[in-house]
Amino acid sequence: MKKILFVLTMLAALLTSSVALAATSLVDNADLLSPRQEREVLQALQQVEQNYGVRVAVVTMPTIGSSSTAAFADKLVDEVYNDGAKGNMVLLQVVDQRKWYISTDSKLKNITGSNDAVNYMSKAFVPYLSNGDYPNAYRVYASKANDLLAYYAQNGKPIKKEKPFPNEPALVFALFGAFIITKSVRRNLINSMSNVNAAVAADAYLDESSFELKDSSDTYMYSHVTVVPRPRGNGNHGGGGSGGHGGGGGGY
Repeated sequence: MKKILFVLTMLAALLTSSVALAATSLVDNADLLSPRQEREVLQALQQVEQNYGVRVAVVTMPTIGSSSTAAFADKLVDEVYNDGAKGNMVLLQVVDQRKWYISTDSKLKNITGSNDAVNYMSKAFVPYLSNGDYPNAYRVYASKANDLLAYYAQNGKPIKKEKPFPNEPALVFALFGAFIITKSVRRNLINSMSNVNAAVAADAYLDESSFELKDSSDTYMYSHVTVVPRPRGNGNHGGGGSGGHGGGGGGY
């Protein structure tokens, strides 16, 4: 009897204090969602999973101690969410650090774990995290993951960052035309001013009867310049997890 009670106690402790035995794609350890919100978010995640044969998970933690969000999220993908036939990914949210991190396995690394993909998703859901609207943050995360997977299924390649000027040739011609027009208008305005006439050389403005140069000298300034290369920064702003993982994260 004592042995049975001991086993049951240990099992209950594991189920309540760890995500290691998590069977669903939503584990709200930080208790940020109501039961109804949990059901709605889980339904959104499962819909993506069914559509593309992947695992798309969300895990919230009140704290992870001194662990980094990247290492913790990678461990979740390796040891918990690793049963997706076509890949696995997880969004980790750590409440006390106010940080998030998306980690993927090698199968989804180039589809949803690249810099462009992580930026595409985070720009959509991070504002909701910042405002404390966690249910919508997780639903938008699921929706954007679905968009990335749909794009790959249709085009056979991952989404890439949009160019800041998609119609670049037209923009160049427009700027060149504006420059020519500006120059022409300026020239016409100058020529129309009665007290201004163009001069071929600078000495045309000199009245020789009022000027006499008696002495001249040149002064040279010397300087010694030492060039020191600026050290490169190593900020962590985007994708590319460790090893076979993809992903990226930030604060909210």
